[in-house]
Amino acid sequence: MAKRLLIYGNDHRAREVQGALAQSGAATELVYGVSETLSELERTLPDGLIFVLQVYWDGALDLVKRIKAMTGFERMPIFYVGDFIESKNQIFLKELGVKTLTMGPVPPQEISRYIMKELW
Repeated sequence: MAKRLLIYGNDHRAREVQGALAQSGAATELVYGVSETLSELERTLPDGLIFVLQVYWDGALDLVKRIKAMTGFERMPIFYVGDFIESKNQIFLKELGVKTLTMGPVPPQEISRYIMKELW
């Protein structure tokens, strides 16, 4: 059965990662915005959430806390993929169980392989 993943992002990087995950057999949906993300989480009950953002978004931490407080989503895997994540933000995210990756020169296919491996 295909993994269902929500991808939070709205730029070409998010679409590249979405395409790579789809090629790996995941059913993916691109979302952007807090209310859309929360609605789609409840509607689709995905196997994971992946933030794909080039610049760190300060609201990510609050959104992750809200998701982890939702019934049935306490253990849902969450990944944060970005070009740059300051160490303090990375620490805060990791304390909430979020796996963080910096994109740098890493191809979307490698990001996809890592995420799919973590989900199995």
